[in-house]
Amino acid sequence: MIIKNGNIALHGSKHLITLDIETERGKIISMGEDLHGTEVLDAEGLQIFPGAIDPHVHFNEPGFTGLEDFYHGSCEAVSGGVTTVIDMPCTSLPPVTSLENLQKKLDVVGKRSVVDFGFFGGISAQRYHSGYRTAMQELSKYVLGFKSYFLSGMDSFRNCRYPSSVMC
Repeated sequence: MIIKNGNIALHGSKHLITLDIETERGKIISMGEDLHGTEVLDAEGLQIFPGAIDPHVHFNEPGFTGLEDFYHGSCEAVSGGVTTVIDMPCTSLPPVTSLENLQKKLDVVGKRSVVDFGFFGGISAQRYHSGYRTAMQELSKYVLGFKSYFLSGMDSFRNCRYPSSVMC
């Protein structure tokens, strides 16, 4: 697809630049003047910005079905120009504190998100005392970072002084 005549925000430029954009399978493959193709979208007078990344969302799935889920949260994200979200580890049952728990979340979320997504891995006080290093090593290939919870209102991320019956 060719997006013609859009006013594009480019990194390092102080002003919008009018160019055409060529996309293939949803990815930009070239930009330039007077590009041609069989499918054309005229963007004259429109502004084109890169998609935003929201690095801290709480799309509470699976497990907290009464709260915002991945489908609805990602629909709202994309309506505001967000094309990638990074979900926090405490937002599902089970929480993302092990490779097994991450796979359970992916089995649900992979079918429901309308935007690109990633996850943070979590380290709870309970996990800290029961082998967090192994969990971090396993998860590190699949998550974008880690959040340590040593005090939280979530049952699955309780303070050390108030251990939960849920082992994370």
